[in-house]
Amino acid sequence: MVWAPLALLLIGAALLAMIGMAMAAMLRKERTLDETLHDPLTPTVTWIVPPGVDPVIIGGELTAAGYPNSLEERAGMTTLCISCPPGRRSSVRSIIEAVELEQYSPALDLPPVLFREDAS
Repeated sequence: MVWAPLALLLIGAALLAMIGMAMAAMLRKERTLDETLHDPLTPTVTWIVPPGVDPVIIGGELTAAGYPNSLEERAGMTTLCISCPPGRRSSVRSIIEAVELEQYSPALDLPPVLFREDAS
């Protein structure tokens, strides 16, 4: 009779420890991605997310296509910082445009996909 509560307590403690370890691993992965994307040697592009567009959907598609990215807030604007090797901007742009067309057209009149770096 004493064993049941003790077993539940041990199982609960083990589950809490596993959740803690999973959260720590996730935070380390996010920190590593952030450091990589902000490393001056990593080529990136920054896309300003238009109002009404869910950046998580587009970020997921970019990640699936091999373009690591991170959601950021800059000067009150939501942006995606995207790892983009030289010569691959058109591929990244195509992925964003395809998601916008599939998810948001014609309900939203979205501007063309431009990167902050295109203006420089």
